[in-house]
Amino acid sequence: MRFERAILGVGAAATALFALLGIEAFGRPLGPPLLVRHALLGGLACLLHLFAQGWILVFLGGLGRAAGRAGLLAGEPARAARRLRRRAIPWALALLLPSLGTFLAGGAAFSGRVPGWLHAALFLVAVPLQIAALWRERALLAAHERLLAAPPQSAAVPAAAGPC
Repeated sequence: MRFERAILGVGAAATALFALLGIEAFGRPLGPPLLVRHALLGGLACLLHLFAQGWILVFLGGLGRAAGRAGLLAGEPARAARRLRRRAIPWALALLLPSLGTFLAGGAAFSGRVPGWLHAALFLVAVPLQIAALWRERALLAAHERLLAAPPQSAAVPAAAGPC
């Protein structure tokens, strides 16, 4: 489960960066140097989220399909793996959409097209959703790992069968 932990670590780092940027800027006006840094690091946090969520979805989808084709998942474990993949997609969207909305609302607030409080409100929605989504994805990836670690059903040998 090394790859899953690494990708979840990237997502956690992006969430921490996102939260720190919001805490730093919350409720105070930013001058041009701080505003540029805030926008660049906010864009980086969004890109890290996109990277982590994209790889989680590719990992779950690709590994599940490859294991099914190799015969490692058949019958009920294959259906369980598909259910896990389907449950991961809403969590990925729950993490990505508010993050991207916050980033885009920040640019729109800077240009005066939307009120500044909208950017702050989306931030207050995005951070708890990011934490909840990462926590849930951690559980889904662990369940997927347990499915893959179980011996294939076709390899199970009846207890009565012996070498003779």
